[in-house]
Amino acid sequence: MNPLRKRIIFLALLCSSTICTAQEAFFPLVGLTTLPRPATSQDVVWADLISNGCAAFDPWTFQTTSVGQSVRLTHKVDYICGVPQAGFHVGFPLGRFAPGTYTLTYEPTDYYGYPYAVQSVEFTVEANAIPTLSHTFTRFLLAATILITGLCGLTMRSS
Repeated sequence: MNPLRKRIIFLALLCSSTICTAQEAFFPLVGLTTLPRPATSQDVVWADLISNGCAAFDPWTFQTTSVGQSVRLTHKVDYICGVPQAGFHVGFPLGRFAPGTYTLTYEPTDYYGYPYAVQSVEFTVEANAIPTLSHTFTRFLLAATILITGLCGLTMRSS
């Protein structure tokens, strides 16, 4: 089967279940994930997307809103593809969250307000870990304790 025919059939199936605009058939930013994984309540959580090389957007148009365990990310993006460029990662800071499981919904629109496909992903924020001592610091404390104990022992013997 012709590759072009396969794409047309895929787009027809994609649009057949609902009324579909041409915008919904394109995905300028895909692969929605969150960073870091796993996040702690000290970390700023970021939404990470991959551009297909045809995305054009103003990075200052993004907005995040949080209601309960739901986080919504919106921004204006256009699918402009004369000569596709290499894909790249795009990050949006979402903020810090209390421990729990959250749902991030990414709802991009074009500059006229028409929606692109919506993407969702769940992410978990863990409680802050108890800081541990580094091995170097632990070795220093051990050596200092042995040295002080040895000096105290020598002082007692000599008196």
